[in-house]
Amino acid sequence: MLSVYLTLSLRYLRRRWFYALMIIASIASGVCLLVATRAINQTMSLAAKNATTPMAGAIDLILSNDPTPIDKTLVAEIMQVPGVQQAQPRIFETVKLPDYDNRTVLMVGLDLMSEMKNDKNFTWQVEVDEHELKKGFASAIFSATPAAIIGKALDSTIDPKVLLNVQPNMDRPPTAVKRAGAVDAHGPAASLGGNLLILDLAGAAKVMGWKSGKVSRIDITYSPKSDRDKVQAEVLKVVNGRADVRTPQEQNKAVQNVMSGMQTALLLCGIAALIVGLFLVYNALSVSVAERRHEIGILLSVGATRWQIRKLFAGEAVVLGLAGSLLGIPLGIGCAYLALEPVRGVLEEIFFSIQASYVEVDAWLVVMAIFAGVTTAVFAALVPAFKASRENPADAVRRMPLPPTLRHRFLQITASAAMMAIGFPLVLFRSSLPERLGMYAGLGLVMVGALLAMPLLTALIARGLQPLFRRFLGLEIRLAADNLVRSPGRTGIVIAAVAAGVALVIQTAGTIKSNRVAIRQWVDDSIAADLVVTCGGPISAGGQGKTMNSSLVGELEKIPGVERAMPARMRKPIFNGTQIMMLVFDAEAYYQVNSERNVRITGLDLFKKMTQVKDSVIISDNLAYLHGVRVGDVIPLSSTNGPVNLTVIGQMPDYSWNHGSIFVNRQDYDAHWDDQDVDVIDIYVKAGADKEAVRDQIMKQHTALGLWAMTREEMQDHIDGMIERLYGIAYAQQFVVLIVAALGVVTALLISVLQRRREMGLLRAI
Repeated sequence: MLSVYLTLSLRYLRRRWFYALMIIASIASGVCLLVATRAINQTMSLAAKNATTPMAGAIDLILSNDPTPIDKTLVAEIMQVPGVQQAQPRIFETVKLPDYDNRTVLMVGLDLMSEMKNDKNFTWQVEVDEHELKKGFASAIFSATPAAIIGKALDSTIDPKVLLNVQPNMDRPPTAVKRAGAVDAHGPAASLGGNLLILDLAGAAKVMGWKSGKVSRIDITYSPKSDRDKVQAEVLKVVNGRADVRTPQEQNKAVQNVMSGMQTALLLCGIAALIVGLFLVYNALSVSVAERRHEIGILLSVGATRWQIRKLFAGEAVVLGLAGSLLGIPLGIGCAYLALEPVRGVLEEIFFSIQASYVEVDAWLVVMAIFAGVTTAVFAALVPAFKASRENPADAVRRMPLPPTLRHRFLQITASAAMMAIGFPLVLFRSSLPERLGMYAGLGLVMVGALLAMPLLTALIARGLQPLFRRFLGLEIRLAADNLVRSPGRTGIVIAAVAAGVALVIQTAGTIKSNRVAIRQWVDDSIAADLVVTCGGPISAGGQGKTMNSSLVGELEKIPGVERAMPARMRKPIFNGTQIMMLVFDAEAYYQVNSERNVRITGLDLFKKMTQVKDSVIISDNLAYLHGVRVGDVIPLSSTNGPVNLTVIGQMPDYSWNHGSIFVNRQDYDAHWDDQDVDVIDIYVKAGADKEAVRDQIMKQHTALGLWAMTREEMQDHIDGMIERLYGIAYAQQFVVLIVAALGVVTALLISVLQRRREMGLLRAI
């Protein structure tokens, strides 16, 4: 068998080396895109997990009320619950180092003595030099300056002799921190490259400006062999709505749900490239089999079995698929590194702030990529291999291939129709099916079915146009049309591949256009403020901006030309297992100022109703659709002072968050949440005043705070830019799909030239 393989396969591939290169390049392109998208998805998922749930692998339950702190006294109550082994109060916050270009670091506040007593290696995988730790904290015990253990990656870039200034918010002065030692952090700080500060709870609370006894969260560990469900139920009773109680898995799932749409779109483009590559590989392998019909006939005549013929071509496909996969994997990893920073920037603008300095590539991804590439090549070779092995030896020895039989056409039509008949319902009813079944299986079946049908459609169109070509066009076009009729399969698949790439580009462009129009209309109908003021950066849903103190509102209203400054708070509580956006406004002031200006604001009357109904809420259209919430329903949330039931009084369009938004009256918010911070301040300029001059004055007076002031028009342009950057990633993927299709065009034209050399020679001779 080896000698036959060397003679029939390797000799042929040497003669038709360009075929082999095109097949390898097609597979490599598909594998490259699949690896890149999968690696980016894994990297962003892990970075989001580390950013939102540090130490997830070392705890069983998390109590938090993000972004407001919770009371440390809950620890004593929780420790009374049977089955609770530990309840550790901790502070996890991202802070800035103003003396080092506002570098972002993860600040961890711990009850250090308690943590080290329970587990001297800190179960969350931070290696601590215990001697240096005790020595450092002993030297700072009588000092008013908080002491910090610094991650080695950060420690190597700072001056250890100078106090380190740490700043949580732009409106809060930095706090000086004393270096007390260094640690090698490779657990929750890994996503920040070791940019880590470890302080005791009192020091971390001082940096944040919190009252004594306030912490970010309480991490609970169960006793061995305890009933986990029972312990969680008892903890819920003790907490009684004063904080959100979630397992790390539930917390991570809530975060992943937010990014799931983007991750699905990225992965679908990778699968589309592989499907397009599969048909192009099938095209090339079909021609290579057809060119060797004579040799196959001789082999069958001298006693070769059909299974040997099939294994021969399957082995050839395995070699080509393996070569393409091994080439595509490093290309995909390289593309992932190129896309890492743009994707991270988009996620920060749209979802939440994360840090990722390297691409996550594990053994499973490499194995999956090799399997996908080899399977694609083998699957593409199956049909031509089976077809070749089933031919009569006498027919196979003939040089001219037999035309497709009616049975072949029937199977082709049936398979195409069946795939589309199954795929379209899966896509239409995807919301009622298991997660992602409709997206992956449905779109995959529709795409494969369309590719199968394209050769038949190409043949029908070519036959319909052939009489016109023969009558009105020259000899060259007539011969081209005749060749198209003779080989509709090869040409049709290439047409389908190009059409798939063009369709993806048009779809993305149409989505960008529709989103831009809808969001611009929403901004016009919902935001009447002349200026929008934020801190630390332009307005976004990602949270990279910093909060401001509510006292700033009064200062802004003193600026000449300012009629009203209206604060707004943006939070992301958990509802139905996912994050939603909570937008907090002073409903009475919002209704009054917009009514006086006589502007058209969607849902303005609902804000007036909100002032009349206590604990009421307005929901966005997408929240109503995604979560099945209607007017009159109740939305339960946890707050600082216990559980809150918010009654839905209305619904209106809002595009602030992809999983839905709720509008809450500031008066109701203050009654339940211990939180006076604001994220956005809407500025209404007096009639006749120059809003550009007002904006310049705001930024000039508050330069130290890092305030940003944007006009409505600038905010619209900023949102447009966010949309463009988001879909720019999709355009990059589709470019790879078009490259795969272009390789198919080159391959098809090369095959066409090689198969018509005699015809071209005759044309040149006459």
